[in-house]
Amino acid sequence: MQLTLQTITPVHVGNGENLYDLDYAIHGGYYYRISQKIVLDFLAEIPEGAEQYARWIDRNSDEIDDLKQRLRYEKDRRRKGDFNQQLNRLRSGFNLISFARSINKQNEFLNHLKTSSNVYKIPFNEQLKGQVRGAIKTATGKPYIPGSSLKGAIRTALLYRCLSEKIDTQSVKTVLQSALRHAYENGKDRRSLQRIKKTFADKLEQLAFYCHTQKGGKLKRDDEKFDLLKLLKVSDGQLPGTPDTTMRLADVQLYLVNKEKNRQTGKFDFKATTQGQTSYVEAIKEGTPIS
Repeated sequence: MQLTLQTITPVHVGNGENLYDLDYAIHGGYYYRISQKIVLDFLAEIPEGAEQYARWIDRNSDEIDDLKQRLRYEKDRRRKGDFNQQLNRLRSGFNLISFARSINKQNEFLNHLKTSSNVYKIPFNEQLKGQVRGAIKTATGKPYIPGSSLKGAIRTALLYRCLSEKIDTQSVKTVLQSALRHAYENGKDRRSLQRIKKTFADKLEQLAFYCHTQKGGKLKRDDEKFDLLKLLKVSDGQLPGTPDTTMRLADVQLYLVNKEKNRQTGKFDFKATTQGQTSYVEAIKEGTPIS
């Protein structure tokens, strides 16, 4: 069966990569992902290019490490502020465009970047600080959504529908009360508590998806072999076009939850605050068709 889905929000499925300044370049309204091949091909065109690049890396790395050390032991607040400014300036200049500028080859590098085959670029007009989390891609560099991720989303939607409309409330309540009681009884054992956290919702999934089987006169409800969704196979989701038409960089707003004791009531209040300097992610645009 062929289906076409459409993203409602930006969608990020990570590949585990954290990309730093040397891994990308921002120029002319685009974010360029700089591969090792792009760098090596550019250096090969310059006499002693590799040696110049190595010296530039060493010099900048040493300066950054030195400032970090001075910041660690500096107690004067004003001097700390000065060191922080210097550190930010060094970090913002620790990229391939700055290196090319330092050897008077900026135009040549930018031209090389634009004309390289299979260059991965995404429209981006903002100032980018810090790291970028890479999206999962095929061997040829094309983003996609793994079938396992799509199946997980389907499973979650079905479980929600099942719990809210199909399974009676008392059954759900019994499962949750049993899990909470088990957690309370084993609360002092750290390993047991971690295991309980991981398996907390297993019985709800068993209610929703597992066929119950008779074995030795006993009804078995937790045999993974009889999970109905094992019969569902989902292929990878393919994106149309190229990354510059289907992808964008999304600024992820992460929140930290702090627990504070209320002095008047004696109870704990939970407060959420936005985390500073959060990562950007390579994300599929909202409204993108996925086949």
